[in-house]
Amino acid sequence: SCLDVGKAVGPIAKTTELLNLPTSMKGMKKINRIRRSVTKEFRQPEKLAELRRKAGTRFGSDAMPIMLQNVCFYYEGPANKIIDSVNLEVNQGKLIAVVGGRRGGKATFMKLLGHVLFPTEGSYFVPSYLRILHVSEDPVLLDRSLWSNLAIGRTYWRNAEDETARILRICNRIGLSQLLRDQLEESKERFLAGEDDDDDVSWQVPLSSSDIVLIHLARAFIYNPEVLVMNRPTARLPESTSTLVISLIDEFVKNKGVELSKAALWRRRPRTAFVSFARLQGVQAADVVWKVENKDVKVVGQADVSEDLIR
Repeated sequence: SCLDVGKAVGPIAKTTELLNLPTSMKGMKKINRIRRSVTKEFRQPEKLAELRRKAGTRFGSDAMPIMLQNVCFYYEGPANKIIDSVNLEVNQGKLIAVVGGRRGGKATFMKLLGHVLFPTEGSYFVPSYLRILHVSEDPVLLDRSLWSNLAIGRTYWRNAEDETARILRICNRIGLSQLLRDQLEESKERFLAGEDDDDDVSWQVPLSSSDIVLIHLARAFIYNPEVLVMNRPTARLPESTSTLVISLIDEFVKNKGVELSKAALWRRRPRTAFVSFARLQGVQAADVVWKVENKDVKVVGQADVSEDLIR
């Protein structure tokens, strides 16, 4: 009827507007072209040999730096830059704490590091073969089963038994509630057999706020990207649980992944973590500290970081 059509006009108009918004595809293509081009230059035999000599690494590709060159970012034109002419370089395999005052551009900078946003000027180089994962402060749950929420990247598993056992260990260490851990144990065999109901979301009600955050964080450790960008991962957690999370971030970098064999450490690529910590304990665990202030980002010492810079 005419009345029914009239009710549909508003939602259709909003959907049409959403579908016609600009996408990040152009920015993504541009930065990926740069990543591939610079990676190709670094992979020349003589350059790889030089990187091996300088860094003392087994593989020259593991010594390729992560670089920001004249990086600028603005939403509303170059006169309103949030990040302006940032030039920084860091080796792979480091834990970098990113600090800065409120409304100083820190969250935007973290999105640039995590490829959620792309530089409007300059370039951000991460070797093209490294996976980058951005973990937002606001936790995200998928409308899927508990196992499906955690087992991201299952397509690339080589041994499903070992991987599911690793997931259980990570969930135990991060402090996931006993109720959820029991559910994982109880449904493990069904998941391995492909009989898990992907659409079952009954486990999400009721769910504590801490468990929601911990699933969000555990998923990142399970996926195990080479470059992990975490924005205030412990902001909504109590101190005791925050300590557990910080220790896992430290292990992620030093062991090149969480709950992975130390015997195979030499085979794995370095893991790099950029973390905007909400506690000084996290900053103290970092190898490098970057401070976002007055549109710039610079290296500072741990002793120069106050509570005001992690809020």
